[in-house]
Amino acid sequence: NVEVKHSLQEILLNEYLDYPRQGALPRVVELRNALRKKDLNKAITIINAAFSEIPGELWKGKTEHFYHAVTHLLFSLLGTYIRSEVRSAKGRCDALVQADDHIYAFEFKLDGSVEKALQQIREKGYLAPYADSPKEKIAVGVNFSSEERKITDWRVEALVPRSS
Repeated sequence: NVEVKHSLQEILLNEYLDYPRQGALPRVVELRNALRKKDLNKAITIINAAFSEIPGELWKGKTEHFYHAVTHLLFSLLGTYIRSEVRSAKGRCDALVQADDHIYAFEFKLDGSVEKALQQIREKGYLAPYADSPKEKIAVGVNFSSEERKITDWRVEALVPRSS
């Protein structure tokens, strides 16, 4: 049941982010609108605001998986298609988000390089399985800083399909 799933996700997010009773819905709506409009600057600001709400006691360890899990939970509330660890012929994409007119392939790095993240998306062909889709394909390299506990760098690259 979709309604039950979304309610559970919102409850989990509210508890995890220590949100007041009005819930995470306004932030989720803003994030969905930002992704639909391809406004990644706004989307990153919203994601960072969510990370800043997490109490310090919950920051256990410095792993990319923690950042990835919270980001996945935020995206899953959007009502859009989100999958993590999406396997393809040459590798595994950290997160794939499909909006109305475009597909995002996200590669996350912890204390790393967004350039390496984008290079990985290109070299591993994470968007290749969607080559026949009319949707625009967008690669997003994201770096999380374990010291600052947020996204500190990101870069977006529209991928143009090669003609044969």
